[in-house]
Amino acid sequence: MLFKGNTDRSSARYWDDLADLYQKETRISTRDFHYGPLLPGDSQLQLLPAMPGLHTLEIGCGAGQNSIFLARQGAHCLAIDISEQQLAHGHRLAAAEQLTIDFQRKSMDAMGDLGMFDLIHSTYALPFSSNPQRVISDIATP
Repeated sequence: MLFKGNTDRSSARYWDDLADLYQKETRISTRDFHYGPLLPGDSQLQLLPAMPGLHTLEIGCGAGQNSIFLARQGAHCLAIDISEQQLAHGHRLAAAEQLTIDFQRKSMDAMGDLGMFDLIHSTYALPFSSNPQRVISDIATP
């Protein structure tokens, strides 16, 4: 199921309409893993494990800048977002760096079974969920 209720449809429209401006104004780097606005990246914090061969999931990826960084480090990345336009930006960024990322249009509130992952990450997407606790519970349950 792609969308679940009016909230998802509204969110998709919101992010589709905002995508071009958001990507232009925020300029999120693909050269470091970012944990959130105004926070140091992983180049400073060094919290991430070695990436070669790991399977990762990015929830609410936007243009997938973190997944692009992880793919460059050797990870196999699935990146989901509700916005087709944000994902289009991600496809262009990944192609420009000759990286393969599995971008999928999905609502974090209706992800379904995506498989098992070595690393699951999300940067400031959960506040846009109607039930963030359930999103975490669903993805953490094998």
